[in-house]
Amino acid sequence: MSNLRIGSLWRMALVLLAAALVVAACGSDESESSEESGDSETAQGSDDLLKVRLVINGNLGDKSFFDGAQNGMEMAESELGVEIDTIELGPDPASWEPGLIDAAADEDSYDIIVTSTFNMAEPLQKVAPDHPDKNFIIFDVVVDYDACDCSNVHSITYKANEGAYLGGVYAALMTKLTDIEGINDEATVGFVGGIDIPVVADFAVGFAQGANDNGVEVLEQYAGDFGDPARGKEISLALYSQGADIIFHAAAGTGQGVFEAAAEQGAWSMGVDSDQAAILAESAEAEASTILTSVLKNVDVSIFRAVDLHMKGELDYGGSEALTLADGGVGIVRSGLFAEITPPEVIAAVDEAKAAIIAGDIVVDSALGG
Repeated sequence: MSNLRIGSLWRMALVLLAAALVVAACGSDESESSEESGDSETAQGSDDLLKVRLVINGNLGDKSFFDGAQNGMEMAESELGVEIDTIELGPDPASWEPGLIDAAADEDSYDIIVTSTFNMAEPLQKVAPDHPDKNFIIFDVVVDYDACDCSNVHSITYKANEGAYLGGVYAALMTKLTDIEGINDEATVGFVGGIDIPVVADFAVGFAQGANDNGVEVLEQYAGDFGDPARGKEISLALYSQGADIIFHAAAGTGQGVFEAAAEQGAWSMGVDSDQAAILAESAEAEASTILTSVLKNVDVSIFRAVDLHMKGELDYGGSEALTLADGGVGIVRSGLFAEITPPEVIAAVDEAKAAIIAGDIVVDSALGG
């Protein structure tokens, strides 16, 4: 083969190699560009996460109502992929309205603000109209929609009286039909409330009706405070001395005193809002071991449910809902001591009462209007 022919072949090979290198380089640039674009889209996707802010007029750590709300937020974060944060306004009522105003003013940090209790209804009625492009969820109370332009507010309440009725049936039959240690011969149980307001009185009314329907008297007293365990203990010791052997509380942090009194007296107690026996099992084992069951106001489930419905475009802003036994909004704990020591006939009676309430055969009295 001539030297000219060999030279031509080498030149052609070099041209093809150069072309291949150019294509490879372009491909690499496109890949890097695609990766950079993907990173940008991911970052943008993060910016687009639904941001939900919980504003509580108190502090976490009550092992009841506010902790239940935080649990619902964390459920939404883990299962729905939303971004969450919580603002604790502390126990001073003077800080609650300004705190809500400040939390709402920071519009870039939230899409939905969740708050609760009757104390926050009026402040929210002032705040929500100032932020028409944001959404608000309030639970355990209904805002006055006639008094404000609150078309961006969804209100959640609970038929706590229905769950408390089951608690009353349970307490009555446990004191009448069982001879476990700590149960006396008196057909008497007790109730300790925090502050005498409708949402707390609703527990008391339902509990008393359930107990009375089964021939048991309820001794009832309010502490006048949601954060005074010493007062809760003082009241409970008095009720135990008057013949109560099971005390149900709806008193938030004050209820810790009920458990302390029960442990001291070798008596029994019932929790509220969350599974308080499970919550206290590690930090206060003696107190937890007195809790037969808890009457549930499923705050965590309701918050998760509301955020989920919002994401589906199905949440009724400008309206309210009352969660019931039928939809799982309220109930009683059936694990722990309930499962371990409750006689079958008592469980059957509780189940029958639940079915009768759902069917409308038992109408539970309420301290709430409507």
